[in-house]
Amino acid sequence: MHETLKAYLDRRILIITGKMTGDTLSYVQESISTLLLKPITEITLIISTSGGNYSLEIFDLLRLYPGKKVGLVVNCAQSAGAIILQACDLRLATPNSKILIHHGATGEVKYDLLMDQEKTQQFLLDSRKAIEARYNIFTSRTGRSRAEISSLCFQDRNLSPEEAIKYGLLDQIWTGPLPISETGLKWEQKT
Repeated sequence: MHETLKAYLDRRILIITGKMTGDTLSYVQESISTLLLKPITEITLIISTSGGNYSLEIFDLLRLYPGKKVGLVVNCAQSAGAIILQACDLRLATPNSKILIHHGATGEVKYDLLMDQEKTQQFLLDSRKAIEARYNIFTSRTGRSRAEISSLCFQDRNLSPEEAIKYGLLDQIWTGPLPISETGLKWEQKT
């Protein structure tokens, strides 16, 4: 883990930025493992990502942490970032951030998959399972119906923080300096 990320982790802050990859998953795994060895307290996730892979795995890892989790979106929580945000107990965003939920992408599909009907059927089944898992996360956190979440995913558009609050994807807009303390961020003092 990079030294800067370790310094943030010492203050119980996880930084999730850039394209989400296997390295992001490893970072979150290592961070949660480290935090579980310390007294359980509130942690903060600062999220600024256009998405990527491993969203469901990272969501599950974060939900395993027994302390309060606060997510702050700075710039964007798109696709996988929006799913990870839902693992947080308190979901915040800066005023000019954007939130995107959609059905996701599969990356590159190889021709051998398309030429093998059995592999294609398995691929489609796995894709449907992943979409249903996303729907379940969003419906359970927002209180919206599956039909409403599906419709929003098909729109595939960035939501303003105000719209994200309306849909239940976000709790509030954060306008103000970070509530920094010696041990981390103390959200209960400012929200």
